[in-house]
Amino acid sequence: MSESALLALRPARSAHATIGPAMRVGGQRVHYVKNGATGGYCRLGARETFLLAAMDGTRSLADIGATYEREFGVPLSTGGMQKILQILGSRGLLALPGTAPAVPPAAPLPRLSVRGWGEVYLRVADPGRLFDAVVRRLGWIDGAVATWCIVLAIGLCEAYALARNAALWQTIQVSLQHPSALLIAVFAGITYASAVVHELAHGTMCVRYGGRVNDMGLMFRYLMLFPYCKLDDLVVLPHARARKVVVLAGVTANLLLLLPFGVIDACVDGAGFLKQLCAWMLVFYNLSVLFNLLPFLRFDGYMLLSIARGRPELKEEAFKELRLMLPRARQVRPRATAPDWPLRTYGLVYALVTAAAVGWALFRWVRWSIDIGLPWLAPAPLLLVLALSLKAGKARAAARPVPANP
Repeated sequence: MSESALLALRPARSAHATIGPAMRVGGQRVHYVKNGATGGYCRLGARETFLLAAMDGTRSLADIGATYEREFGVPLSTGGMQKILQILGSRGLLALPGTAPAVPPAAPLPRLSVRGWGEVYLRVADPGRLFDAVVRRLGWIDGAVATWCIVLAIGLCEAYALARNAALWQTIQVSLQHPSALLIAVFAGITYASAVVHELAHGTMCVRYGGRVNDMGLMFRYLMLFPYCKLDDLVVLPHARARKVVVLAGVTANLLLLLPFGVIDACVDGAGFLKQLCAWMLVFYNLSVLFNLLPFLRFDGYMLLSIARGRPELKEEAFKELRLMLPRARQVRPRATAPDWPLRTYGLVYALVTAAAVGWALFRWVRWSIDIGLPWLAPAPLLLVLALSLKAGKARAAARPVPANP
C-alpha cells in the first residue's frame, strides 16, 4: 500500500472493542481493552490506546497522526502507523477490512474442568443470562434511597452488635460449654449460603454497570469447595465509583444478612438455640465478613485498594519496590525515579501479614495434629508448600525466554 493510500485510510474501532480507564502497571500508564466478540483482553500503552480511541471511522490516518503529534510531541511515522494497524487488527479491535484475519470467538468454557494439582471448576451453564435476570429485578438497588437504607441498616446492626458485645460473648461461652451439632451445622450452612450470595452480589453489580460475567460456579482448591465469580470486566468499567461498588457489593450483601439476626436477638430472651445462633452470627460471622475488608491476601479490601490506586497489580508492584531496597538490586539496576515509599510500606506490611497468617495456620495445624494423636500429619502443609514452590519455579523457568546462540 502506498503512503498516500495509507494516510487516506479511515480505520474504525470494532463495535466489540471496549477501552478501560487509565491504570498504572510497572510505572507506566496502561489501558485494558476487551474484545467482546472473543471475550479476550489485552493491555495497551497510553499511545496505542490514544490511537485506538481516535479511530472512529470518520478521521483519516493523516488527521490522527497530526493529533498524535500534538498530544505526544513526536510524529507518527508511516511504518509506525502500519505496525499499530497490524497490532490492533490482529487482536480483533479494528473493523477495517484487510488489516488482519478475523480473530475466532473463544470456545465456551466447559461445565467441568480440572487444572493443575486437584483444582476443579464446576461452572454455571450461562451466568450472563442469570445475572441479566437478576439485574432486571434488582436494578433499583443502587439508587440513592436504597443505598442510604442499606447503609443505615448495616450501621444499626454494627452498633447493636457493639453495644451488646459483652452479652453476645456470654451467650457464645454458654454455647461452647455444651456444643450443639445442630447449631454448628446451621451456622455452617448459613455461612456457606452467604458466600454464594457474596459472589452473586459481585456479579449482579458488575452487570448492572455494563460489564459481563462469563465464569461463575464452584471451585475446589486447597482441599476446600467454595463459590467463585470472575470479574474480568472490572478493568474495563469506565467509572471509578462503579468499580468500587462492584468490589464492595459482596461484603455489603453479607452484612445485610445480619439484620434479621439482630432483630431476633433483640426480641428473644433466654439462651436457647435461636439466641445462640444470633450470637454466633453477630460475632463470628460478622468478624469474618469485616476481615474480608483487610487490604491483603487478595481479599475484597485488597481489590478495593488496588482499584482506588489504579494499580491492578498492586501486590506485585509493592514486592518489586521492596526488592529494589536491597543493595544488590540497586547495584544491578539503579533507579531512574524516586522511591515510592507508600508502595514500599504497603509491600512490607503485606509481607508481614502474610507471614503471620501462614505461621498461625501452620501452628494451628501442628497443634491439631498432635491433639488428635496423628503427629505424622504435622509436616503435610510444609510438604505441600514445597511442592507448590517447585511447581511455580518450573513454570517460571519454562516461561523465561531462551537466549539466542551467538
